[in-house]
Amino acid sequence: MKSATVLTTLGAILSFGAQTVVSTCYKSGDDLPDKAQAIAFITDACRGNNGMFTGAFGPLQTKSMCPNSHGVNILFEVQNLNGVGNYDLDDNECITRLGNEINACSRGGESIIASWRFRVDPGNC
Repeated sequence: MKSATVLTTLGAILSFGAQTVVSTCYKSGDDLPDKAQAIAFITDACRGNNGMFTGAFGPLQTKSMCPNSHGVNILFEVQNLNGVGNYDLDDNECITRLGNEINACSRGGESIIASWRFRVDPGNC
C-alpha cells in the first residue's frame, strides 16, 4: 500500500456543488515515466470510440486500464461512487480529472470529485 499526502484541502474539503472534493498525491512508489504519453493514454480512453472510460458507468462501477509506458505499467481508474444510478462521465471532465493526477503528482494520486473517483498509479497493476 502506498502512503498518500493530502494535496489540496482548503479546510479539509472543498465544496463542488453538493459534493466533496478530496485530492491526494502518493509519496512513494514509481514515478510516471512520460507524462505526455500518459495524457495520450487517457485522451484515447476518455474520448476514443469504444474508449475504456466512455459510455455509462453502473452504480459503484470501476473501469480501469493498465498500459505500459517505458517499462512501467500505469493503473488508470475511474469509479462512479453513486450507488443508485447509471451515469456517463463527460469526456472532457474525464481527461481533465485524470490529467490533474498526472500533472500534479509525479508518483500518481487520486481524487474524489462530485461522486467520481479518479486514480493514476504507476507500477501498481
